[in-house]
Amino acid sequence: MNLTLVRRDVKKALTGEAIVDTGFDESLYANIQLVEFLEGLRPVKTATLQALGHEISCEVFKVECYLADDDLRPTLNLREVEVYTPINIGDLSEDVIVGRAILNRLKLQLTGKFLQVLRV
Repeated sequence: MNLTLVRRDVKKALTGEAIVDTGFDESLYANIQLVEFLEGLRPVKTATLQALGHEISCEVFKVECYLADDDLRPTLNLREVEVYTPINIGDLSEDVIVGRAILNRLKLQLTGKFLQVLRV
């Protein structure tokens, strides 16, 4: 799924692909590029996530988020979302992960090979 994240405080945006994980309850889980994009922003809270066999301490940031089309143009405003950024660099993901807090805002149609996001 393509996303565009916006930081109005520094007039920057980050656009790219994210991986959907229906086992992740929250909005977004960061990779290194997203952590770098959030640099200088103040976290709104800290949280602990449960992973296989250990806990992951995170700082949580809020950013504006849009679903983007195949040409990476913003198409659907998902409003403000929380981004979970692990404090321990070893807990970072290779990809940005989209969780159910975002998926629950969308109407999805899955056919096995194709995902279609429908406006609600």
